Amino acid sequence: MFYYRRRQPLAIRQGAFKAHLRTKATVGDTKEYERDPSGNYDIAVKHPDVVAGIMKLRREHESKMIEGEDRLAPRNRSRNNT
Repeated sequence: MFYYRRRQPLAIRQGAFKAHLRTKATVGDTKEYERDPSGNYDIAVKHPDVVAGIMKLRREHESKMIEGEDRLAPRNRSRNNT
């Protein structure tokens, strides 16, 4: 599952793991929610394989993305003109 804010990916969840993204190339924190439901502990250092898998998933996802029409743009333009 991919979490976005506008057009920027914020996080990627794969199974029990969720990687919070900082930049286009790096992962900020990676959590394992089955063992740590509150998400207090970053497991990225101990599980680089998980981070690598999530980053691979991200690259595959982004390579298949087709940018669609911004359906909110007309509404936002009309609000700015008033």
